[in-house]
This record gives sequence, C-alpha cells and structure tokens, in this order.
Amino acid sequence: MVMGLRSAVLIMQHMIFLSVILAVIATEAVAYQANTGCRSRCGEVTIPYPFGTSGDCNISENFFITCDISVTPNKAFLNTISIEIVDISLDGICLAAALFLAGVWWLYRKLKKRRKIKRKQEHFKRNGGLLLEKKLSSEEGSVENIKLFTSKELQTATDHYNEKRILGRGGQGVVYKGMLHDGSIVAVKKSKIVDQDHLDPFINEIVILAAVDHRNVVKLLGCCLETEFPLLVYEFIPNGTLYQLMHDQNEEYPRSWDIRIRIAAEVSNAVSYLHSSASVPIFHRDIKCSNILLDEKFRAKVSDFGTSRSIGIDQTHLTTQVQGTFGYLDPEYFQSSQLTEKNDVYSFGVVLVELLTGKKPILTSGSQEKKGLVYYFISSVDQNHFLDILDPQVLKDGQKEELVAVSYLAKKGGTSRSFLPC
Repeated sequence: MVMGLRSAVLIMQHMIFLSVILAVIATEAVAYQANTGCRSRCGEVTIPYPFGTSGDCNISENFFITCDISVTPNKAFLNTISIEIVDISLDGICLAAALFLAGVWWLYRKLKKRRKIKRKQEHFKRNGGLLLEKKLSSEEGSVENIKLFTSKELQTATDHYNEKRILGRGGQGVVYKGMLHDGSIVAVKKSKIVDQDHLDPFINEIVILAAVDHRNVVKLLGCCLETEFPLLVYEFIPNGTLYQLMHDQNEEYPRSWDIRIRIAAEVSNAVSYLHSSASVPIFHRDIKCSNILLDEKFRAKVSDFGTSRSIGIDQTHLTTQVQGTFGYLDPEYFQSSQLTEKNDVYSFGVVLVELLTGKKPILTSGSQEKKGLVYYFISSVDQNHFLDILDPQVLKDGQKEELVAVSYLAKKGGTSRSFLPC
C-alpha cells in the first residue's frame, strides 16, 4: 500500500514537472520556426514546427516524426509512441493534448524501463550474482572465461524456451538446445528452484568450470543471472549421454569395444586432469554414465559439476555431506564422509564395469531383489567365469587377453580403489 502511494506521488510529481516543460515548449513553438530545408509533408500530413523529421527540424525528441516511405501514400508516425498521425494541428487545445499524450507515454516508458532494470538487479542478487563475482574475482583468469548473457539473448536462442527444444530434464533443472545470434549451437540449463540449497551447487558449478580447460570436460560458455531462474550456457554436445548409448534400445548406436574402451580412456583422462592438473584439485563426486556426454564423434565429455568440490593443493581429503548416486557411490565414502580422489576412481570403476557388461549399476533379479553390479562382477571374476557376464558385443570385438586385463583392473578398483588407467 505504501509502495503504491509512493509510486502515485512520484508519477504526479513527474506529470507536474512534465506539464511545465510542455507549456514552455508550446510557448517556444509559437516564437520559433523550423530551419530552412526541413521536410514539411509526409504523405497527406503537413508537418509544422515544432514537429519535424530530423534532429534539426523538431524542437525535441518528443516531437520527432518518422515518415514511412515504403507505402503509398507515405505515413507519418509520432516516434515517441509509434502511433500513426493523420493530422497535426497547432490549435492550442489539440497541441496541448498531443503534447500531454506524448509526455505521458514518455513517462510510462521511462518508469517501465526503470522497473525492468530494478527487477533484473533483484534477480541478479537473489541468484547469487554477488557471490559469484566474489568467488570469480579470487580465481585468477576465471572471469575472462565466463560470459554474462542477457535474458533476451537466451530467450531468443531457445525460441522462448520452446518445449520442442528440450534436451533433457534433471533434478535441478531443464536443458534446452539454443542458437546464438552468431549461429553457434549451445545447451542452456534452466534451474527449476532458487533457494540456498540449490543456489550453492549452481554457483559452485560456474566457479569450478570457469577454471577447467580440458577436451574431455564439457565447456561452460557463460551464465545469465538476471532472470527469475538462473541459467547456465554450455557448448552443445549432440550425441546424448553414455547412459543412453549403453542402455537405450537403439540399434543405430555404435557400441563396439573399440568405442567403449576409448570412452573409458577419455573419462579416465578427464578425472586424472581434475585431480592432478587443474589449477586447483577438483573432486567431481558424481561420475556416472548419465553425466558423461558424447560429441559428434562419440568422444566423452564429463559434465554436471553441481556437487563437485575443489580443495587445497596440500589437502588429501575433506569431510563433507555425502553426495553421489546410488550404485556409483564409494562405500567407504558413504560410511566415513571422507571425500578423497579415490571416491571418483571408484565411481569410474563402476562406469568401466558398465562398459564391459552393458548392465546398469543396480541389478534386479527375478525375485525383484536389487543388488549392486560391482559386487556381482567381482564375484564373477573371483569365480573365474566373468567372461559369461560380459556384453556379447564386447566378446565379439575384443581380444580375450585385453578383456581379461581390463576386467581385472575393474575388479581391483572395486576392492582396493587404487586404480586409475591412463
């Protein structure tokens, strides 16, 4: 109520001020005449001073006339309000009315623009913009890597977030396919909820990816924080996820052993980079098939860093709230809450077993009893019949010696967690 009263008073003050200005302008209009050479007609409309079609011919921008010469007869429009003019009269009442309407529209647009800017500033603050600026300013070289997109840019890019552009849905948001003004294709991740629990992972993902540059890690291009729900913009990865490749019933997907082992090596390289070669060590905490994207050549790109943590170079572990996905979660991490690089290594081992067997990390037996793929795989290796559970395509394509070596490597990761292939 108080805010509404303040707005009304503000508008009245503006209107009084505007009326005085318009009265002065109207008086001056009688005393002065337009410069020589000014256009006097537009179609059937006579254009008297103080109106005009150029800056030297009208007394102010509120009297600027746009003449549309693409139609016959030409049409005149008052530029301030974009309304077609059929006649201009300098009769006192008509002029005052025209000036008043132009002034009201100018004031409306000014207040609307001010409210829009204020709303964007509020969204930016609520979506963690100040926190992001603070964190990025402490990361050397990171600020230059992140572009702040406008809401209009991304709205246009996604065709107003058309449902036909949806690439996928997750617990924290929806991902849309978009095209920027330069023709580049991007993926736009729109968060569902804005509260502190969801905001921290969102900002964390920006800060983490701003410092990452690796061919097997998805590239963050920028973000937008001036909308109701914050947005992240990534490079577009066209061939979906490793989960879809392995488990969707699509015969067109290439599932050869060569492709699988190459993907495994690429994910391994990405994890090794995050742990050892990034500017600060990064623990992903949610390595799984659905977080591994595949590009046009089915090369792996590790994605989704919302739960990731960066640590000091001299640190070996962190005590944290357990994060991850059931089936990929390291049992020791689950029990101790001690986050180390070996947790990602264990999760990668589960991915490796998936690539070998073609099975999901949680198996359901005939009695609907659920058990972990890792336990089932290790038991098969120990009993020396693991070849029986490998994917038929893997058995067909792979050399036995290679399959045995990779299987024992995967088994070692599930028991001692001390492996990471190069």
